[in-house]
Amino acid sequence: MSEQTIIQEDEITLKELILKVKEFWKELWKYWWLIAIIALPFVIYMGYKAYKSEIIYPANLTFMVNKDEGGALSSFSGILGSFGLGAGTASGDFNLDKMLQLLKSRKITEEVIFTKATIDGTTDYLANHLINHFDTLKLWSKEPSILNRKEDKLKGFKFTNVSVQDFTILENAATKRIHGKLIGTEKTKGLLSSSYDENSGILSINVNSQHEDLSILLTQNYFEKLSKFYTDKTIEKQKVTYDLVKSKSDSIYNLLSSSEYQLAVLNESSRGVFGEKEQLKTQRLNREIQKLTLMYGETAKNVEIADFSLKSKTPFVQIIDTPISPIKPEKKSTLLSLIIGGVLGVFVGTFFIIARKIYRDTMA
Repeated sequence: MSEQTIIQEDEITLKELILKVKEFWKELWKYWWLIAIIALPFVIYMGYKAYKSEIIYPANLTFMVNKDEGGALSSFSGILGSFGLGAGTASGDFNLDKMLQLLKSRKITEEVIFTKATIDGTTDYLANHLINHFDTLKLWSKEPSILNRKEDKLKGFKFTNVSVQDFTILENAATKRIHGKLIGTEKTKGLLSSSYDENSGILSINVNSQHEDLSILLTQNYFEKLSKFYTDKTIEKQKVTYDLVKSKSDSIYNLLSSSEYQLAVLNESSRGVFGEKEQLKTQRLNREIQKLTLMYGETAKNVEIADFSLKSKTPFVQIIDTPISPIKPEKKSTLLSLIIGGVLGVFVGTFFIIARKIYRDTMA
């Protein structure tokens, strides 16, 4: 009996649910005009927002960095190690995330924006071109408001000095603001974005701005500065080692050349007739030349090994595709925005009608 009672209760509950759904549907159908009125502002707002949205010029650049697989270098590491030059020569690890984090650093941004470029016939620092661009869109300086009536100190600001070490507080503030608008913040999206494919290892740099030339120049400059900075930092240790060994080799070579020249002068002045003093000096010079010759041979070998270590460690950043003009502009679809606004408005209207009915039924 208990099982039958449970089944009957379940059937009654399902029946009530179906009736309640029909009741809600009739309520929605009855007040469809109210849903339409609620949805209308959403449709108008989304359509107006799409209509007023700026045209975007997306510039995309793809590149890849070689990964050292070891191979022949691993067999050579023993030789390099015997000279103290093998450490870190054959590293097979490459962190793509590290590359993209470097891209968003203020160091790279400073090198990019303080490069001169010609846009619309005007040659100036990219920083000033960006300020003009943001100012045109009314996104550079903040206008006084009811809560804050002070005028923005960066209004009308332009860079005249690009020595970052000597920047004033105002110049630092302008640099940080440009960096924020390029990279983005937690609340807003910046002009610059980046990504990589884990399978292929191909990285991409993207800049979306309302100016075609600005998008292309920023993308290319970011790649160039990032590539150079990453390469320099990767081979920094090997470069120092190579410079030291090369300097030592050049110094020994200069001493050897000087000793050989002194011996030649002595032989020429004596004309084959040597006194005891001249013979002693000749013997000393010959011994010095032999010693320096052996030393130079060793240092020259070390230079070759250091050079090999430097070249094997140097990453090869290979560009794949670069942005070229003309770039196909992108703009928010008005039709799609209207549809999204309509769906959102209908959802809000439906929720309002159902909530109102539930409240009325409960209070009744």
